[in-house]
Amino acid sequence: MSKSPLLLSFVVGAVLGFGLSRVLTPAHEVRPVAASEVTARAKEILSQPEPLHRLAGISALLESLGPESVPAVTAAFENAPIDGGDPELIVLATWWAAFDPTAALAWTSSDWRAGYGAVIAAVFRSWAHLDPEAALRNAGSLRYPGQLDLAKDAIYAGWDESGKPGLGEVFNQMPMREQQRLAQILARRRVVTMGVKGALEWADAFPNTGMRELLSVRVASVAAGSTEGARQVAEWAGPRIASAKKPTGYPRRIGTRWVQHDPQAAMTWLSTLPAGVDRDDGVAESFRDWMMKDFPAAESWVKQQSQGEIQQWAESAISIFAKTNGLARPQESLELVGRFQDQELRDSTSVIILMHWLKNDRPAAEAWLAKSDLSADVKERAENGATRISRPIPGQPILPVGPLGPEGVN
Repeated sequence: MSKSPLLLSFVVGAVLGFGLSRVLTPAHEVRPVAASEVTARAKEILSQPEPLHRLAGISALLESLGPESVPAVTAAFENAPIDGGDPELIVLATWWAAFDPTAALAWTSSDWRAGYGAVIAAVFRSWAHLDPEAALRNAGSLRYPGQLDLAKDAIYAGWDESGKPGLGEVFNQMPMREQQRLAQILARRRVVTMGVKGALEWADAFPNTGMRELLSVRVASVAAGSTEGARQVAEWAGPRIASAKKPTGYPRRIGTRWVQHDPQAAMTWLSTLPAGVDRDDGVAESFRDWMMKDFPAAESWVKQQSQGEIQQWAESAISIFAKTNGLARPQESLELVGRFQDQELRDSTSVIILMHWLKNDRPAAEAWLAKSDLSADVKERAENGATRISRPIPGQPILPVGPLGPEGVN
């Protein structure tokens, strides 16, 4: 179960505003309060109509209570007008797990309203402040993969903010997928708290060599999600891409994030990179994401790039477009691709367009082929490929075309 991203963002703010302070300041003064008074006060707070008032009130109340108040607090929640995964439950989970995470986790299974991912994550984030390794071990008891993923994210975030040692050592023992997850979490947190420049310097100075590379790439990804961040990280990555002896992955990482908010700027930056696999991969994948997000704008860009001589850096992007456009307008797409300077890319793209044309309208495709100057090898590869294409379901094209939208483009 999950809640909307907007609600989760609101919840995170509420949690960070009070809950973890109990873990970070163990000397926090707790005022003894009678159980009946606690239950009555909590019920009064939870019955208020304004969500913000409820959150502020329950947060202030729980901050003043200790472990002995758990039964009284949970009694107030039993019949409260609170729905599954609501922020009030996340506040309760954060407070409870700060001193008894095992009981708090059991509660997420006994009360259906607490079985939402955001509530479970709150338990594990607090747990990580107490004993992160125990939190990781107990995360394995969760029933659903989605819950496990949320719990691990919360544990790594809680471990990092707690300042407890051992996270680097655990990283070395993780499978690659978990290393990538942890690196992404740390990168997001550092970009927010240290800024792009500070986060990049932090990643560069990380003592663990293997993690250093992962962190740098993911800091670049996170930074490219904003206009100013994209500009800064592009300036930082340029010299590294130029001097690298093997593909860095930075063009793809930065470009695919940048096109989400400023595609023209992203493509302009990609055009300045040195020719090679790294640049071409970044151009192709960034354009693919742009085309999926805004097909008309991406198509307009292709038309602009196709006026006059096509620049070689843009060919990998135009190839992506031509494969999709070729389903509805194969001749137009083949003629466009025929202007490529990169013969290998020209041939491979032509083969794919021809394969589908031969499958969908063989007479028209053969008539065009009879007049074309494509090599015998390209024609043979297209013919062989056409025989292997599964027959499409009537009315459902393999890829969307033109202004119908690019959802599902591969």
